[in-house]
Amino acid sequence: MTRMRMNPKLANRNCVARLVAYLVAVTVAATATGVITPAAAAERAEPHLYVLELIDLAGVQVRMVVPTTNRTLSEAGLSTRPTKAFEALRARSPKEYGVTSLRLDSATKATLVLDKVADADQVLAEVFWSLAALGYSELSAPPYIKDSVTLDRLSYGAAVTLLPLWDAVRFYDQPAAIGQAFVIVGNQPVPAAEAVKRLLKADPVLRKLLTDAVIGGALRPKLAVLELLIDARTRDAIRLKADDAAPALQDGSPHVRQLALDAVIAAGIVGNKTVIAALEHLVENDSDSELKLRAVKALSKAGVTKYADLLETEKLKTGTAKEAMDAVTKLSKSQQVKIAGPALVGALSHSDRGVRDAALKAIMDMAQYDLLHGALKGDMLSAEMREQIATLLVEHGQPAAQDDALLYLITKGKAVGAILACQTYGKRGAKTASPVLIDALKHDSAEVRTAAAEALAMLKDDRAIPPLADAADAKARDKETMLKAATEILASLSIDKVKTLTDAKNITVRQMAIRALAEFAKGSRPRPDVVAILQEKKRDPDINIKRSAVFALARLQDDGIARDLAELKKDSDVEVRVQVAVAVTNSSDKYTEAAQVLEEMMGDSDRKVRVEAIRGLGKRKVTSAVAKLVSFTKQPDKEVKIAVFEALLLLRTADNGKDLRPVFQKGMETQESGILLVCIAALAEKTSVADMEALRLALSDKSKAVRLAAVAALAASKLFEAMDPLSNFFNDVDKEVRKAALEGVCAIPAGDSVATKKRYLKDFIDVADIEAELKERAKQCLAAP
Repeated sequence: MTRMRMNPKLANRNCVARLVAYLVAVTVAATATGVITPAAAAERAEPHLYVLELIDLAGVQVRMVVPTTNRTLSEAGLSTRPTKAFEALRARSPKEYGVTSLRLDSATKATLVLDKVADADQVLAEVFWSLAALGYSELSAPPYIKDSVTLDRLSYGAAVTLLPLWDAVRFYDQPAAIGQAFVIVGNQPVPAAEAVKRLLKADPVLRKLLTDAVIGGALRPKLAVLELLIDARTRDAIRLKADDAAPALQDGSPHVRQLALDAVIAAGIVGNKTVIAALEHLVENDSDSELKLRAVKALSKAGVTKYADLLETEKLKTGTAKEAMDAVTKLSKSQQVKIAGPALVGALSHSDRGVRDAALKAIMDMAQYDLLHGALKGDMLSAEMREQIATLLVEHGQPAAQDDALLYLITKGKAVGAILACQTYGKRGAKTASPVLIDALKHDSAEVRTAAAEALAMLKDDRAIPPLADAADAKARDKETMLKAATEILASLSIDKVKTLTDAKNITVRQMAIRALAEFAKGSRPRPDVVAILQEKKRDPDINIKRSAVFALARLQDDGIARDLAELKKDSDVEVRVQVAVAVTNSSDKYTEAAQVLEEMMGDSDRKVRVEAIRGLGKRKVTSAVAKLVSFTKQPDKEVKIAVFEALLLLRTADNGKDLRPVFQKGMETQESGILLVCIAALAEKTSVADMEALRLALSDKSKAVRLAAVAALAASKLFEAMDPLSNFFNDVDKEVRKAALEGVCAIPAGDSVATKKRYLKDFIDVADIEAELKERAKQCLAAP
């Protein structure tokens, strides 16, 4: 046997590449059969023998079949080449062949009669490939192989070029380039040039190999065939049509769908119902907006205009802001909601805010909240837009969308969104939300932390107790909020468990448990066991435990306990004294000394104690304290003054109402909104002409609530004199206030001063930049009899 030596690197590069091609081709081979005549195969390039050689692959000796030229074979006639080839093989390796013989059964079939001493593996490999190159598609070798010899029955590999049909066909006009290549058909190697020639003659078997590749599971064959369809010369040569690419328009791969669209457009779709239907399905169901737009353009050129509105989507990306806005307007009115919706979602990332807002409104009007859910989960939109979408989905989305929206708001949203999420979780009542709410206890915003604590209190999940304790310790301003939430949760547990927690190692948890005991002790007769625990904790050396015990005792609404706590009215700790005031306030009327205790505490050195005592006097209706409270209206402390006016509001009677009215009128001169609201509430009852100037003072307050309250009081008076102060509010910065002032003037009877009322209404109409609808309303009032 001749031994072929090759440079190791060259051998590795050439032979391994051939072997890989061989293995790939066998793997993707399609099942088909066909007849190829030896004469036709012989028309290829110079015939070769395929012989077994020892090849050096990167230093490793491997035996494989390789092609080699043979002068005798080249000079033989077409009909004698199979016999000459076999004889040449046998002469080359007489020992391995022995007396093996070959019988040609037909133009494509042959039978190998193996000598018993022959090297069957070598003979089969050499004869199989040599005959295959001459067009023989079926070789049998009984009894060694019962049925036909196939590639998987060969013991040696072959250093031959194997091409998939979709690659071979690219050389349809260069047969010499694939002269020594093969195509696998029905698990048999077929000369590539002959396979291509058959395909050019529209052989149905080989054509089916291509069309089946388009709908098959392998990606590369699909792409290769679609590229053949796109090339006009190749497409026409092998007679492929747009119909052949249509199934790929629904492929799972976006790249395949893109090529499929290129292919049907290149092949032509005018009048092709099958392809048009496939394109319409793509337009209505595909998730790729760019692909849908291209399909719409193709359909429009083919005379299908029902999707013409969608051509506007291009303006959303390439047009001016005005063109994009016009496009949004047209898309919002499109009957093709399934198509227009995704296009509008794309406009949510437009650079112009007006376009973004208009697109969002259009999607809402279409009720396409599932599309918004998808957009929320993507990363193409701004944080502001995603928060807007999340807020909408909380109210309008499906359950899964609501869950995603709430999670986004509480973890990535701004404070207002996170607060909404907390409140919604609380209303839902599902303890599955506890983990995210617990995380929200660490939020940067105090308002969010408060909302999270309140939501946890609603869920009554005792897993939140330790985190609430940590949150209470982390920020002093949050402590009361966290304690309150934990108290509500603990109150839902068994009293035995709460009693156990009053001795917990964590001091803050102990505080929470002690406070919660009050909920178990409330009633006409507080539980002795609970009161005993609280009285014991009241004497605890730790001030926080003492505070919590006093806090709980103060809420039992028991006169005896209130008297006992009153002994602590001069305690050194401010928080304890505040709870003493609460306890005394909550006692019954039978505790006659309560008023005296509270009046004494009005003089406490701490503002919080004074405020609680003053509020207590108002709640208990201690009218004897009115004079003292009036004197407190001159105090500089804002919180104290608010409490004083609130108490005076509660203490008004038929006897002192006239005397207190100037106090409230004077209170309108302050710069504190909280005080103004209380004073307006007092002056709103039986409003007189004397109150007009005081109510007018609310005009300059920064609080909208104050200004609205003043307008409401003036309007409710129905006094003619109220029109003048009401007219001062015509120029208010807030539309709601302006509207309320206008309605107030309209509602006041003109009496004998119709001209004056009309003058005020005309003044309103003349206000610069006033809203058109408000002007129209003023004109209606002006025209009314």
